Amino acid sequence: MARATPVAGVFQAVLVEELCKQIEHYAALTERVIDQTRRRVFGGETVAAAQKLYSIFEPHTDLIKRGKARKPVEFGHRYFLPRVVVAS
Repeated sequence: MARATPVAGVFQAVLVEELCKQIEHYAALTERVIDQTRRRVFGGETVAAAQKLYSIFEPHTDLIKRGKARKPVEFGHRYFLPRVVVAS
């Protein structure tokens, strides 16, 4: 049992370090959202779509303009799927 205590301490330290990294990551994204909101709402600035953060938990989410009548704007992920031609 005496050997388990140091291992548990190391595991706890690693866990705390990882949680701190995650908190710092989400805090930075939150600051980004607050900044873009201040610029838009209080500054009257138009923030470019490329600079906006649409999701804190999925920062790679993009604004997709599809031109549909009922849903002209959607949020999601774009994928580039090149067409592969196989010669036989």
